[in-house]
Amino acid sequence: MSAPSPITQYKDQDYNALKAQCLESGKLFEDPTFPANDSSLYYDKRESHGIVWLRPKEITDDPKLYVDGGDRLDMRQGRLGDCWFVASLSSLATEKNLLYRVIPNDQTFDKDYAGILHVRFWRMGQWADIVIDDRLPCFEKSKRPCYVHPSDKHEFWGCFIEKAYAKVNNSYEALVGGVNWEALETFTGGIHEDYHMPSMPADGFQRIFNALARHSLLGCFGVTQLRVKGHVLPNGLVWGHAYSVDKAAKIEGNDEEVPLVRIRNPWGCGEWKGAWSDGSAEWDTVSEETKKAIGMAVANNGEFWMSYEDFISNYVTLEICMLKPDIEYKDGNKMKWNFVEVAGEWKKGVNAGGCWNFRKTYHTNPQIRFEIPEDDTPEGTSIFIALMQMFTRPFAGEHKKTQSICFTIYRVEGDQVGKRLDENYLLHHRFNARCKAFGRSAEISNRFTFKKGHYVVIPVTYKPDEETKFCLRIFTEKPINVTK
Repeated sequence: MSAPSPITQYKDQDYNALKAQCLESGKLFEDPTFPANDSSLYYDKRESHGIVWLRPKEITDDPKLYVDGGDRLDMRQGRLGDCWFVASLSSLATEKNLLYRVIPNDQTFDKDYAGILHVRFWRMGQWADIVIDDRLPCFEKSKRPCYVHPSDKHEFWGCFIEKAYAKVNNSYEALVGGVNWEALETFTGGIHEDYHMPSMPADGFQRIFNALARHSLLGCFGVTQLRVKGHVLPNGLVWGHAYSVDKAAKIEGNDEEVPLVRIRNPWGCGEWKGAWSDGSAEWDTVSEETKKAIGMAVANNGEFWMSYEDFISNYVTLEICMLKPDIEYKDGNKMKWNFVEVAGEWKKGVNAGGCWNFRKTYHTNPQIRFEIPEDDTPEGTSIFIALMQMFTRPFAGEHKKTQSICFTIYRVEGDQVGKRLDENYLLHHRFNARCKAFGRSAEISNRFTFKKGHYVVIPVTYKPDEETKFCLRIFTEKPINVTK
């Protein structure tokens, strides 16, 4: 499907107009805002020996954006330390509607070829169209792309998503180090929830299963044993590494039901060697029909199964990116989240009131009201709230200082319903809930359970007069009413 409107033009570059100009002049596009030189590779000045910039037709004789429509196994990590990003590409490719929205599949290297492409990212509440040329940094000797590269040498969709991401962060090197959810939210406009594996709830596997049933995108990070980052452990896992999670299943094994998850290493190799790994004895008790039904295959492609018990014992963090309800799925899945998004800005001397410690100005902060019309369960309604601030990756060249942000939530009744909470009210009432802690990251989020009623969310910076734009997003299983 196409990206929702309106779509902004990143750096005011109009893809259609630029392409038309190139076709008329007979010259291939060269992007002046992200040139094919060292400034696009590094945020520190250095020499790039052995690297040349090549267009797809200089890399292979039959380049394609997609081969057979794109697949989770298509792309592999190169020499850039962005495993988190490549793992997210694998997750993105499990949902073709999402993938084609990020990099439209009507782009080719044959008809009307002009050396120009466009990629769409969600950024602070809006979709942006990012224009790039098709020159890729490659090893001079092999002519293979240095960074993300395809399993099939003719396929390039992942290379160009990575290039567009590098462009909005001013260099490829700015992508070194990160977390899966950052890229997944950029690809989808979704909202993320983190789980610390040692503290997974009792229904943790069911949460994973339900998230995948709603087409959420999942990733996991870290390995519990302490080792040097990138070290391959005897069990086949890599310490300090990001993986994608794309399937969960329960199967009969050894006379008991075993919950399993399927994981992929973005290196395209290097797999788990324990129970339920490729070719392990545990699979001998499983019928071929069951193996086929869950998509079990023995191949050295970086993809493997492991038991849920081993999963939570060996990884540190699980990240779930819940998708907005504007996606239509071919399988007709109706299990979608309800979603509300409110954009705003803290301005010095106006509404940047700081946290509750600053009693004279706290009430000036933005206030967003919502109503839960009915309870989902006897305990109440599960609601997920996230607060995002304007953010550029560290060392991106024009990195803006991030603020320490948080939000509080008040339940209101009677005459206070529908009104702003003033200084007097906030002096005499304590908030009912708040996010776990202040954070300087791009986004902070929490899940809550609230009873039917009226509530007010107050997003805050830690100190008064700290300015930045923000976006508050709320996900629920059933609709709620929100006003600003």
